[in-house]
Amino acid sequence: MVIGAGIGLLGVVFVFIGYFLMYQIHMSRDSVFTRNAEENRYALGCKILNTTLEESYSLEEGDSVTVAMDVMKGEFKICIGIKGDEPVYTGNGIICGDFQVNIPKTGDYEISVTGKKAVGSVSFTMD
Repeated sequence: MVIGAGIGLLGVVFVFIGYFLMYQIHMSRDSVFTRNAEENRYALGCKILNTTLEESYSLEEGDSVTVAMDVMKGEFKICIGIKGDEPVYTGNGIICGDFQVNIPKTGDYEISVTGKKAVGSVSFTMD
């Protein structure tokens, strides 16, 4: 009976240690996010983002990009532009809301999102 109780207690200890180690591994991840890139829409949902993510879209002069942000924690930095040119939009510090970025000339535009301990979502809709 004492051996059975000892084995049972040992099992509980191993389960606790396993749970603790899995929690530490999960909490130490650098970035945890979902990413959805479609023909006219790019969306990110972030549990934590500490990296830069990029997508490219062919846009024409007169098009616009609607940006929707909801930052719960940390910060997102957004950059929209043609690689090698001055960006049409660079910004950070926006917590939530929608705004539009007008496209001044035709080209392949890079949309980049850099997170710094960022939690929340950001989406881009090309109109």
